Amino acid sequence: MRGGGPGTMGGGAGFGPGGGRGPGLAGLRTEVQLRDGSWARFDTELPEAPQTLPWRLVLTLAVLLASVLALSFVAVRWVVRPLQQLTEAAQALGEDLNRPPLPEDGPREVRQAAQAFNTMQQRLAAFIDERTRLLTALSHDLKTPLTRMRLRADLLDFTAAGRVESVRQLLPRLEQAGIRKLLVDTCFLDLATYGQACQALWEIKDEFGLPAGGGVHNAVATWKGLKKKLGGEAKDACVAAACASAVAIGGDFLLYGPVEDAKYIFPAVAMIDTGHSQVAIERGLKPDPNHPRYRVG
Repeated sequence: MRGGGPGTMGGGAGFGPGGGRGPGLAGLRTEVQLRDGSWARFDTELPEAPQTLPWRLVLTLAVLLASVLALSFVAVRWVVRPLQQLTEAAQALGEDLNRPPLPEDGPREVRQAAQAFNTMQQRLAAFIDERTRLLTALSHDLKTPLTRMRLRADLLDFTAAGRVESVRQLLPRLEQAGIRKLLVDTCFLDLATYGQACQALWEIKDEFGLPAGGGVHNAVATWKGLKKKLGGEAKDACVAAACASAVAIGGDFLLYGPVEDAKYIFPAVAMIDTGHSQVAIERGLKPDPNHPRYRVG
């Protein structure tokens, strides 16, 4: 818009009377002098500041806040979940030492804690296993005197018939206790009771149909004069013979030790099993593919 006199560039809130703008409106006026000496004036009305935030801005901020909260929740769960698993594993460690190891993932500190826990679990399991082996060995070594004491206190009958009778009296109690899977140890105490234990083994299998056996090597281990009278090499032969003869009578299992004796016992027992397998075949039975018959023949 052209004006009729000199003016200046300026601006203000409201142009007032004659300015073409109403009072109280914010605006900007620019005046430029042209070549012919006249003035050109440009008036720009500025928008009024809103009293509330635009709804688009509010929506954008809400979406941004929700995204930040969601990402924070996921990040916290990712960090806390391995710690929760570690807590649960520590609480359940006393119930099952052979439980699967913890997954070693998550932040570096959590991975290190999981690795340390898994290592501790492995060491505890190895310690418990070693302790169990030690107690088993001690129980095995004490078995003969303890068994002898038990028989003298309770049965007072070392005969084969007395051993069978003890099983006959004990079975009803075991059934009441809910014990179904039984292995009967006929108590091989020493060389003097070896024959009685073998006879009881046969009669228990015949009458009750239960698997029977025992620590046959006790007959040799308690034979104090063996090495002195027959020589040191006689022990191995006698252990093998005692085990093989018990199997020949019908023994289902053998308890022996130390494990080094296996190199004498295994061949002797395998020979007896191989000989018996032929009788089983004549009766229409087929030995298992892993039977010694197919390994030593």
